[in-house]
Amino acid sequence: MWVFVVIGYLLLVGLAAWLGGGAVMTVAAGGFVLAVALWLLDGLLADLLRGPLRWLAKPFRALASTLGVLIVLPFIPGIFLGSFLLELFRRRSRQPEPGRPAPATPMQAAGRRAADVIDLATFRQRRGGQ
Repeated sequence: MWVFVVIGYLLLVGLAAWLGGGAVMTVAAGGFVLAVALWLLDGLLADLLRGPLRWLAKPFRALASTLGVLIVLPFIPGIFLGSFLLELFRRRSRQPEPGRPAPATPMQAAGRRAADVIDLATFRQRRGGQ
């Protein structure tokens, strides 16, 4: 069952990457939140296997190792293929037309916004703090 959850999550991340915007980071953050919950649940299972369900520990470890090999190994080429395809289809920044200024970088835009805030604060101080 967890295989389908992982595959569904990877498909969701792929769809978010395809649609672009900030959706990729949102989906990735959601995945990390789910991973923490699963990690805590896995810790609870490990405690149960050390205690009352001690007789299940060896079969559970064997099953986990087998599933780990069967799930993780096929994804390794997919990770490289996915990063290659993302780089291949990444939107390139448009080059400015001759005679026009280049679009502002995110750092320049942030600096301009900070300067606007400082100018507004200075203007309000000069007017008497209104």
